[in-house]
Amino acid sequence: MMESLAIGYVMTVAECDLSLTVIEKGLINSAAFIGILSTGIFWGYLSDNYGRRKVMLPALFCSTTCSLCSATFSYNFASMFTLRFITGCLVSASSATVFAFIGEMHNNAKRATAIMFASTAIGITFIVEPILGWVILSGTWSFQLFGLTISPWRVFMWTWSVPGLSAAIILLFLPESPRYLLANIGPEPALAVLSQMFAINMRKKRDEFPVSQITDASKVAARHGFKVAFLNLIHLGQPPLRRCVIISHICMFTVFMMNSALYTWLPDIFHVLYTNFQDPVSICEIMVDYYTNLNPNIERLMLTVTKECDEKIVHYMVYPTCMIMGILCSATYVTIGYVVKKWSKIKFYCWVLGVCSIMLTVSALIKMPPVAVVLYVIGVCSGATASLLSAITVEVFPTSVRALALCTLYMCGRLGAAVGSNLVGFAFHDNCEVLFMIMCLGTAASVLLLILWPDPKAVRANMESHGFVY
Repeated sequence: MMESLAIGYVMTVAECDLSLTVIEKGLINSAAFIGILSTGIFWGYLSDNYGRRKVMLPALFCSTTCSLCSATFSYNFASMFTLRFITGCLVSASSATVFAFIGEMHNNAKRATAIMFASTAIGITFIVEPILGWVILSGTWSFQLFGLTISPWRVFMWTWSVPGLSAAIILLFLPESPRYLLANIGPEPALAVLSQMFAINMRKKRDEFPVSQITDASKVAARHGFKVAFLNLIHLGQPPLRRCVIISHICMFTVFMMNSALYTWLPDIFHVLYTNFQDPVSICEIMVDYYTNLNPNIERLMLTVTKECDEKIVHYMVYPTCMIMGILCSATYVTIGYVVKKWSKIKFYCWVLGVCSIMLTVSALIKMPPVAVVLYVIGVCSGATASLLSAITVEVFPTSVRALALCTLYMCGRLGAAVGSNLVGFAFHDNCEVLFMIMCLGTAASVLLLILWPDPKAVRANMESHGFVY
């Protein structure tokens, strides 16, 4: 989340440093999403055939290295976009696979709650980003070090490597998914991991584990190769999984198109909004007026940079506003984690997403900036529904195709984010109201689609009758 979303803060202050147009800012904002989108199936194939941990671990170390390079050696649009794209490709390895990894560490009763609690990291990101931005990006200093120009936004980008590096180090001490081991290698290594989990959780010795043998491993699928990957894709395209794939992927596309795209532009939007806070004007009117004056015609918008380009310091109120939004998002994840134990996950998803999308649409049109900020902040919390959708989806896919299904699911999500981020860039030159209405209607359509979600128990029974393991 740090690698894909924090770039919005950088683009607000680094546009002059990198000589960026508003369209180039939109492309860089979406570069990591495009990278994740481009490689999702590849990482899903690898993690389903070689292991969740075995794929995530090296990718995390490599993404950290590439992220540091993008912060240090980018001096124009081409270098920044390329390095952010490669970083996104590497981040893709864990961005969806981690949900399969978490889900396979828990039983059916606790799986959704575990995923939602783990997803509070997304809300924490929304808190940490503005704090770091407030501390680092408020400065106007710069200096030369070994021939490199060091400025606040580069230091800010360096901090993004900390979560990835920390995750990689922690993952060194975690075992492979026992569910993956059981389905792909056999019961013995799975039993070893389960006994290790038992010893740590219960504070007992591993030889006290009451299970001595696993006998329900109906099928061991130690198969590899692109033929297997192709067959897995075919399984996802056949009933009863096909219906689940179509519904979940369309829903994830719309959630990311609305939420992640608007979040990456949030610093820009709030910066301009707070500088016009006293006027009775809507977000759309402010942004269209700002970018039209900055770039008088669409050709200039896409091909040239404004000659009068002053280094920007983000308005000081942007940071506390984003922190409040992060707190609300974290509270939303925790609340959902408790609620899904008793309520229907699908009904709760529909309510949260429906209400938040209406708030976002109203925030863009209402001519009361203080109210618009409040509605926008609450509306962006709709991002919590992405993890809730993952919890809904993970229940219906067998172990052998689960990571692939989740990776393609998040590929559609990142595609939505990339499309949305660039649409926002174009919309700020014109048709801003139309963009928000499209997002709202798309969200309404996804809510209606999820009503058609099949019974998970029936899907599992059908797949198990064909030899698949859960």
